[in-house]
Amino acid sequence: MCVWFEFLSGTLTAASNSSNTQEKKGNKRENKAHWWAVKIWLNQKSLDSYISFIIESSDDTGIDLRITEKLFRAFLSKNIFLVLQCNGFTQALNHYGIDTFNDVFNLDESWDNNVSEIDRITTFTDSIEYIGNMEIGKLHDIYNSSDIQKRLQNNYDFASKAIQDSTFYN
Repeated sequence: MCVWFEFLSGTLTAASNSSNTQEKKGNKRENKAHWWAVKIWLNQKSLDSYISFIIESSDDTGIDLRITEKLFRAFLSKNIFLVLQCNGFTQALNHYGIDTFNDVFNLDESWDNNVSEIDRITTFTDSIEYIGNMEIGKLHDIYNSSDIQKRLQNNYDFASKAIQDSTFYN
């Protein structure tokens, strides 16, 4: 299994347990240009949001785990996120050190291991409704809690390192 990080025009490759995965490299100047492009690219709506609901591309086989600009936007905007992708995606994110927020959405950790795509979609849409019915004050308190802020910072640091680290780029 390999996790691919697609970002703007480049593809970032993360760690893999497959011995045939090649590391992609680029020059540091290009990486800094990408970093500034990211900062400019983030729009005000993402920065002003508490939560991002993300639907990632997937062939739903459990081996096509992709982290695209949509998830990077949540990391860099410090948004709590819920992502719908192939089964096992949340577990894969956790494996690579990315904090997820199933607890905020009142979800059992096993929700994204469900093989049924329909069941995962239903759970995802139910979570949108759960947050939509939440009082804004409660959401504000959740977002500003020290635990959530620590996890958001961890994801921000992960994304920042991935963007700046030349071993992630081709």
